[in-house]
Amino acid sequence: RTHKAEQTFARAASHLGFAPKEHFFEAMKAILAVQRDHGNREVRSNARLKYLVHTLGIDDFRTLTEKYYGRRFEPWVPL
Repeated sequence: RTHKAEQTFARAASHLGFAPKEHFFEAMKAILAVQRDHGNREVRSNARLKYLVHTLGIDDFRTLTEKYYGRRFEPWVPL
């Protein structure tokens, strides 16, 4: 909850996966397209990617993004 609004909240990032640098822009386009097509555009305070990831869950968000991306993300590894 933030700014005394029950419907908003802070959220830490989740690991989506790894995309090689030659596929970076295609991966970013896929993420943006998922947000464009499935994000909440009616309530501006909930129109952020973190709310879509929270609603779908990271695994379903990854699966949906991979459909747009056309390939699977490689597993995330710490640098």
